[in-house]
Amino acid sequence: MVSLSKIIACGETLAEEEALRWASNHGIFSCRSIGFLRSRAGGKMLPRALDMLLQNVTDSDATLLVSIGPELGPQQKKAIEFLGATKKPFLHLWSSIPQPGRLAHRFLELHKVEVLNVVGSPKDDEEATGAFIRSVFDTMILSTHL
Repeated sequence: MVSLSKIIACGETLAEEEALRWASNHGIFSCRSIGFLRSRAGGKMLPRALDMLLQNVTDSDATLLVSIGPELGPQQKKAIEFLGATKKPFLHLWSSIPQPGRLAHRFLELHKVEVLNVVGSPKDDEEATGAFIRSVFDTMILSTHL
């Protein structure tokens, strides 16, 4: 049984925004660490954004990396570095993976995740990203009732 109680994210990408919005709409506590510092920094991650990303990795039980394609964005690559240092699990999902919501459900269940960190890619298309994230999270929660 999945016991997800909180979703955290920096809130710099559309995928992160969608995950936080989804959590809020479904009665799961959500927390945005920072909001769109990247856009104010000319596309580069500010040191504060890196600190917040590290804090989210540290504060969470696991991290979900989400993107439309299999390529990782810069903050996702940095998150993997932090995850390696903290020995925390992560799962990378992209839109062409079969049944990503069920895979995410199994990941949360296997690692007993209560606090999930979500890290998206800034390169993703808005419409496709929103639909993909909602689909993953809806299916992930529905899987808890199967």
